[in-house]
Amino acid sequence: MSLKFIRPHVVFNLIDQAEDCFNEMRLVVPNRHTYTGGSPTLLEKALIYALMKYANPKRIFEFGTYVGATTRLFHDNSQAQIYTIDIGNLTQEILDKEVNHADIELIKKTQAAGSNHIKGLDRITKILCDSTQYDYSQLPTFDFIWIDGGHDLFVAKPDTEHAYQILDKTNPNACVAWHDYNSDLYPELTQYINEIANDRDIFYIEGTMLCFALPNQAVDLPSSLY
Repeated sequence: MSLKFIRPHVVFNLIDQAEDCFNEMRLVVPNRHTYTGGSPTLLEKALIYALMKYANPKRIFEFGTYVGATTRLFHDNSQAQIYTIDIGNLTQEILDKEVNHADIELIKKTQAAGSNHIKGLDRITKILCDSTQYDYSQLPTFDFIWIDGGHDLFVAKPDTEHAYQILDKTNPNACVAWHDYNSDLYPELTQYINEIANDRDIFYIEGTMLCFALPNQAVDLPSSLY
């Protein structure tokens, strides 16, 4: 078993099969006051939307709030309760862990800009905590889980393990998705996803930095290699 490569249209076809209607995505267009880099591209946001719609979530969990752009995407395109966790203050303890330099810069930008996309919105529970230290046993289960927090192995690995723990096992379409696969900035994340794809079905969407899994079903999506 290894990482499976698919084209974006395969993901969009998932919701074409699930719904006999047009799918419309609400999107906040970034501007110079709110965009600080590091967020998914427009194509990636459309794919995230499709995966989320396929999961038909009652609850969504997000690792890595950042400025809240993806959180806002979840909020504006679903009625789900959304939980989002972010590191909060950049402490010396965090710096001592030798966090990836690119992540450090993003944390600094977050502290300067704040989660300005989600201020005042309902249905969002924001958790300020080191995601590797949080007690997930106090949470309900989730239908869609988005992993885009720390990209080093000592963060990405426990975030992924916790994601699988809190995933709703009763929803056949429940989804776990990762951002920044194959990014030049985060080789550890890419290596880790390649490794775990040896014993579970994980799909990489070509032309993006997105990977996803549908752990509750034996899925056979058309590969771009054939």
